[in-house]
Amino acid sequence: MKCASCGDEHELLEPGFRRPDMVVSLSPEERASRVKEGDDLCVLRAVSPAQEQRCFVRCVLPVSLLDATDTTHWGLWAEVAATDYRQIVERWSDPRQSDLPAMQATIANRVPGYPETLGLPVTLRLTGPTTRPSLAFGADSIHPFALECNGGVCVHRVMEWLASLRT
Repeated sequence: MKCASCGDEHELLEPGFRRPDMVVSLSPEERASRVKEGDDLCVLRAVSPAQEQRCFVRCVLPVSLLDATDTTHWGLWAEVAATDYRQIVERWSDPRQSDLPAMQATIANRVPGYPETLGLPVTLRLTGPTTRPSLAFGADSIHPFALECNGGVCVHRVMEWLASLRT
């Protein structure tokens, strides 16, 4: 794809994270004993009865491209309430899962180059059994990452995102 900013051809890859930051931060031993993880769903067991388990879902955040007809997507993990997580798991393979109402969630990854993104509120919507759930920021969000994603970006900005994840 030809970049309107620099004139170079870029292969448009999508930026993303393999796991929630909380899981990545654990020691290998703690991760092995406390985490039930897969490529789409992840649960971090509590260490005491006073704590609750933490539940994560791998999602995509669509971002319009201003200089191309495509859309790119951030691959982000979202933390959801345990009750919502159970509902997601129950409906994971259901062809009608997209009929469920949107759920409240928070971003579970630190996106480089922005003020803190961990805990940013988003809505999560199931989209179908063969696609990852979709995230959306509220139109009233004033966080720089939300503003940029809601407003759309140029292909060159996607390349900057990708470079920031490699460092």
